[in-house]
Amino acid sequence: MPQVQQHSPRGSIHLTGPTIVRMMRKHRRTIRGLAASMRITQKRVREARAQGVHEWTGVWDWLEAITQESWTKAEVCGPRAAAYVASLYCHPPRRIPPVTQA
Repeated sequence: MPQVQQHSPRGSIHLTGPTIVRMMRKHRRTIRGLAASMRITQKRVREARAQGVHEWTGVWDWLEAITQESWTKAEVCGPRAAAYVASLYCHPPRRIPPVTQA
């Protein structure tokens, strides 16, 4: 299981690029739509998807923009965000129907 929230070399909470991609897919957010709602360029969204976000204030902004929910500072730095990000990676196994022979 990936590290959900950890301290980066800069000493702050961060979101990895793959986590941002998963969040955007889960909430059906496009690069264009997210860029427009955050008033940033599409290039910046692509950079965040590739490199992640490394400051807790940036994490806060990205969480709110992608999920379209309000988050408090305590939630961003605490167990709610960790549980949310973990849920992106912990899916119940899909049931695969048995193969029937003709």
